[in-house]
Amino acid sequence: MEGETTVCFTVNSRGQIIRPGIRSSSHKIFEKPALEAIRASTFEPLKPGQTKSVLKTCRIFRFRLDPISASNDNR
Repeated sequence: MEGETTVCFTVNSRGQIIRPGIRSSSHKIFEKPALEAIRASTFEPLKPGQTKSVLKTCRIFRFRLDPISASNDNR
């Protein structure tokens, strides 16, 4: 099965992910791994003097199968 999930979230001034949520998904099976991946992500914190307190953004996670060719067959 192949598909994709869009996860939207906020990045705070320390580079931490807050409030991740699913915006859309081609199948529910992809939602948990996409949320786990974004929760494990980190961003660089703001440098002193930078004023943006939060950043709202979305990321698309695509789940694809690689075809197996006959030359990769281990039989």
